Amino acid sequence: MWWAILLSLSILFQSAGDYTVKAWQQTGSVWQAVWTITLCVLSSIFWMWYIKIHPQLAIGANIWSIATGMAALAIGFFMYHEPITTAQWIGMILGFISIALIL
Repeated sequence: MWWAILLSLSILFQSAGDYTVKAWQQTGSVWQAVWTITLCVLSSIFWMWYIKIHPQLAIGANIWSIATGMAALAIGFFMYHEPITTAQWIGMILGFISIALIL
């Protein structure tokens, strides 16, 4: 079960990095850039630990990619008020279904 915690932490830190990179894009703040890099490095560390104890790259990579993509859409929509197209909404629904099927 540790693998799920490590994968979740990697997704969480990457998603937080997505939030801060958008903030950096809007403000140009050096601190936002430093936070983004730090969060992405932490995400990579948890990803490496995940691979160490759960060496199924294909499953983990697909879950990670789908989850971070959906998180980026949600961050853009809810935090930065970016529009989401119908195709993107359908993609998010299919993403949830695909994660359920992968597990």
